[in-house]
Amino acid sequence: MGASATEKTTALPSLDLNDPTEARLADCARRISQLLKSAAVKANAEAQSSLDDFLGAVYALIRAKQTGFRDRPGRPIAINPVRQRAAKIATLPSKAHNVRRNSPSRALRGGQT
Repeated sequence: MGASATEKTTALPSLDLNDPTEARLADCARRISQLLKSAAVKANAEAQSSLDDFLGAVYALIRAKQTGFRDRPGRPIAINPVRQRAAKIATLPSKAHNVRRNSPSRALRGGQT
C-alpha cells in the first residue's frame, strides 16, 4: 500500500488492559507502531509488509478473544506440529554477527533504531 492509502473506517475494538491477554496484544501493537516509525523499517518495504501482516494477526486475535471464538469445536487441535514448528523457529541460527546497527532485521528483533 502506498503512502496515499487511507485506513478503512471500521471501528477499532476497545481493549481491557486489565485483561492479561488483551494487555499483551496491546503491547504487540505498540511495538509494531514503534517499529513502523523507525528509519530502518521506513527504508525497507519487506519489513513494513511483515509488520502489516503481524498487526493483522494481532487485530484478529483481539477480535477472536473478544467474540469468544472457538476453533475446532468438538475436536482438538493437532498441537504437536505447532510445537515442533515453534521450537524449530526459536532455535534458528542467529545472523546477529552480520547485522548492522540500524538494519531492518535488527529493528524487527527489538534492537535500537
